[in-house]
Amino acid sequence: MTEALIPREHSKLSGEAKKFLVDLRNFMRDTEKFNRLLKEEEVDESALLLATRMAVDNYATIPPLMGSPTLTSILNSRMLHSMLFLTAGYVLCMNFQQQERNHLQSSSGGRKMEVSEKGSEYKQSADYFLKGAREMIQRYKLAQNVQTFMGTSGIHSEYSYLHNEDYL
Repeated sequence: MTEALIPREHSKLSGEAKKFLVDLRNFMRDTEKFNRLLKEEEVDESALLLATRMAVDNYATIPPLMGSPTLTSILNSRMLHSMLFLTAGYVLCMNFQQQERNHLQSSSGGRKMEVSEKGSEYKQSADYFLKGAREMIQRYKLAQNVQTFMGTSGIHSEYSYLHNEDYL
């Protein structure tokens, strides 16, 4: 389903998707400027695209179900912050798996040596972002459903202020 939403080749990405990937890199501080030791991005483009496809799929399955959203339709509903949290969570899950796979622990003569001790930090960060995103998305979808139910009947709903830029 998501294959059509976000193509594998960067050249086929919509302008909105390209902008989202730039925003995602900036949000995660995954740029050459912030990775001074690596002097490049830590996460490759294919991993970002996979994480984004997973986030769109996850967004669609968080109750209440509301059709088949695309990345563009999600971003047009002013849910950039939620998609950044959700996608970053999946990127951090991938990094956690890589850290755990490459974890090396050795001891000799009473001395202990570990290489790559960041696995638990990636896991905690991933859990934080995924939980936060899912809660934001669920609250937003519930607010949308309540607003749709109440319609324009003149009945005021406190949910009408959620994600309303005019309110700020």
